[in-house]
Amino acid sequence: MKLSLFFGLAVVMAGAPLSIATSAPEPAPAAQCFASDEIVNWTAPGDRILNMRLRDGSVVQGKLRGPCPPFGTGDQIGFAARARKVCRGADLNVIVEVSRVRRADSADTASCSFQGFKTLTAEEIAALPGVARP
Repeated sequence: MKLSLFFGLAVVMAGAPLSIATSAPEPAPAAQCFASDEIVNWTAPGDRILNMRLRDGSVVQGKLRGPCPPFGTGDQIGFAARARKVCRGADLNVIVEVSRVRRADSADTASCSFQGFKTLTAEEIAALPGVARP
């Protein structure tokens, strides 16, 4: 009886390291760093996402901390970087100048901060709807 209990414990203990190793979280992907002046085009498929094409052809998707004013085709946007290379969401803000409805109306300006960035793969870019591709 003691011998079968011993073997049962040995089997359970031998399997324990395997289950721990397989349940470990995967490491976070390395940050994609870029300079704000490398952004050549952008699209805003939602009020919290901004897809930015860089000079080298790569596409970086920025997730905004909160909703920004809706980006329209007549809006002017700019980027204010807090660092030479943008690696974290806190390193970059998007400045939006919302179009005037009438000629006499003044333009509204809003600043929106990013939560983080992700470099899209070729497959992810191809899967984007046409209006979401920068």
